[in-house]
Amino acid sequence: MTQDEINREEASRNLKWFIDKVYPGRWLMVGMSRDGRYMVQVYGASARDPRNKDRILTTKGGKVIVESSSGAPVARPDIVFYDAMDETAHLWVVTNGQHTHDIITRHNERPGDLMATLFQRDFEDDLPNGTSRIAGTCIRIGKATCFELAMLRKSESSNACDRIAYAYGDMPPGYGRFISTYVGDAKPLPPFRGEPLLMPLGNTIDEVLESYWHDFTRQHRIGIAVKFIPLEWGLGMLSAVKTMNTLTKGQTPAGA
Repeated sequence: MTQDEINREEASRNLKWFIDKVYPGRWLMVGMSRDGRYMVQVYGASARDPRNKDRILTTKGGKVIVESSSGAPVARPDIVFYDAMDETAHLWVVTNGQHTHDIITRHNERPGDLMATLFQRDFEDDLPNGTSRIAGTCIRIGKATCFELAMLRKSESSNACDRIAYAYGDMPPGYGRFISTYVGDAKPLPPFRGEPLLMPLGNTIDEVLESYWHDFTRQHRIGIAVKFIPLEWGLGMLSAVKTMNTLTKGQTPAGA
């Protein structure tokens, strides 16, 4: 088999795994468009509790913001509301929490590796789940690219924080690497473990958005955001971001 055939088989198997998962929680992906012209970031959010489904993904410039749909008060706004995507010079960030701001701030003050930035945080303080904080970055300096994924996850053997990071010097066109907070619906919620999964990516922002919206479990999904970042910058060439949501602004989820 050729490497491309191996990649297609692996990505197809992983996509089926994703489709079959009842509850992935929040998840993200970094990779390359199929034509190799764009770095790609994908973010997805889901929830089981109707009160936690009271969220939508909105955009402001290069940011993707997770905010309330109805405006109703929540018990933990520090966990449920945050910038899921942001960007600064040479760096594009996607996370499931307020550590987006940590990564952007440190990069602007003193560029460094992703894990060093995240040492000031642990997993979320929602025991017994201990929801993982996950993050992904795309870096472009000159002709060089780098893709990073990191996870702050509750240890299997204690309440300590395991800190795991992966860096990819390149990504094959048409594929991305995926991590999520959970891998199922149980008590406590089982966290993602193992190396980030190879997943397929399309050629356009609409193709990626619509395919993963369709594959994302309908029972719990909140929204999806996709960002395309051009490798070759020119006049009018800016990162593009689009979202799809279960709710619309002002709508209250059923059962909330």
